[in-house]
Amino acid sequence: MRTKSFVIPAKDVIKLINRIKCMLYKPSLIIQGEELYIKDYTYPKMSKKGLELLIEEEIIYNFKHRERIIFNYINTEKKADKQNIKLFCVYSERISSITQIKKYKEILLIQLCFLQYCTKLINKRNYFFILYEGGYFYILGIVNNIIVGNETIKDIENIEGMTTLITNSLVKLSCEKNESMEVFGVNLPKDLINNTFKNTNCNYLNIEKSKVLQRVSRRNSFCII
Repeated sequence: MRTKSFVIPAKDVIKLINRIKCMLYKPSLIIQGEELYIKDYTYPKMSKKGLELLIEEEIIYNFKHRERIIFNYINTEKKADKQNIKLFCVYSERISSITQIKKYKEILLIQLCFLQYCTKLINKRNYFFILYEGGYFYILGIVNNIIVGNETIKDIENIEGMTTLITNSLVKLSCEKNESMEVFGVNLPKDLINNTFKNTNCNYLNIEKSKVLQRVSRRNSFCII
């Protein structure tokens, strides 16, 4: 089945809205070029509704503009009197434009779509995941199958400069988690492989975007922003 997808610049909101209105099914909106903000919090034990209200207050305090944010969280530890959570959120001006559109199924990040697809292929609990897609490098640190850190880097023409940026990002994530982990690269350019990873233990995967997108939605309707 062919994937029904299209790419629309986020600033062209009117075109985006009109295109989605013409679709038979609610599409999944897939965002490119954004970084995932990750932070750990400890709260007193409470109801799910109460917890989500506290999280929203925390987000508003840190980012100010609630309409520019989407978020999710997972419980990492629960005790009798407290609970630890890991918060994942995206802060972007285009979120406020996207959420004006009522007819959509979900909002996803392109790097998380690829990560979900590749998890079973990688079959590791701790690793670095590097994806090249749409002119961006997405670098994620995975520990115990949970994203613990990430960076998004826009591609530049200077291969040596790009190598430095990616290497620094890997070193930063390694130091933060005190981990030396295996690297899995997805759809990396050949010149980058030859320069950046020629002396490292990096595993390379070539994954077609269409296969990733088909797994996201049964309806196979997407808007890549």
